[in-house]
Parts: sequence; C-alpha cells; structure tokens
Amino acid sequence: MLDPSGERLERLEYWYRTERPALLRFATTVTGDRSLAEELVQETFVKVGLAGARIETSVQAYARATLVNLARSRHRRKRVKEVPLEHAHDVATTHEDAPDDVWVAMKQLSPRQRAVVHLRFYEDMRERDVAEMLGMSLGSVKKHTDRALQKMRGLLAPDGRTA
Repeated sequence: MLDPSGERLERLEYWYRTERPALLRFATTVTGDRSLAEELVQETFVKVGLAGARIETSVQAYARATLVNLARSRHRRKRVKEVPLEHAHDVATTHEDAPDDVWVAMKQLSPRQRAVVHLRFYEDMRERDVAEMLGMSLGSVKKHTDRALQKMRGLLAPDGRTA
C-alpha cells in the first residue's frame, strides 16, 4: 500500500507531473478520444501507485503497457465512445503536425496497433524497445506494425488501392 506521507509518494507525484503530457499524447493516439485518454491516464496513475515496488520494469514502460491494456479492455467491452469523423480533427490537436486524414486512418486500427505505430513512428522507438515497453514479443511488434501500415496505406491511398 502507498504511504501517503512518504518519499515514494513525492517521487510518484513528480513522475506524474513530468510524464503526464507524453502519456496523454500516447493515450490519445491509442484511444482516438481525448476525454477517454484523460480517464485512462488517471486509471494508469492509480495502478502505478498501487503497484509500487512490484514494478519490475521502468515506471514509464509499466505505465504505457497498463494504459494499452486498459484501452484494449474498454475496446473489447464496447465502452469506447466513437468520435464522428467530422470531429476527428480534435484528436490531431495533440499532434499539430499530423493531417486529419492520418488520424482518421489511425482510428481504424486496433488499440494495440495504434500503440505500436505511435511508439515506433511518433516517438521513434526501436522495435525491441516497443516490445519491452508493451510486454510483447518482437515478432508481435513487427506483425502489428506491418498490419497497421498495410491498413493505413489502403485507407490513405488516393484511388483506394493499397500502395
């Protein structure tokens, strides 16, 4: 249990303040919904706090894996609120340089695929690091990346054919 007066709480609060913006961008990419992303970041923070010393990887890796798992659970239970395509530009506001059609295509991917694409290409992480961070095998990262990119190419191709 977390000691509310301890040094550990101070470290956790510091981690939350410094990592929250990046974790929120990641969550927004994974979910495609800013308000759901904020909820998941809060839930992730609680789980990190409760896990405490049991975290065997870095806190950042544990938090991202937890966030992806929470998003996948919500997606499976059909609790994810769909954002109409006319509001897709709201998602791109966290990634100012990305065109709306890219985020519309990203929303067609599974949460796990969005997480892998975000980490590989937005945060420029190596496949091995993504696998470790998300608790996946290297082969799974490659498979999710390949399938996600194929789907996005098909969605973004001007004539509707895969590039």
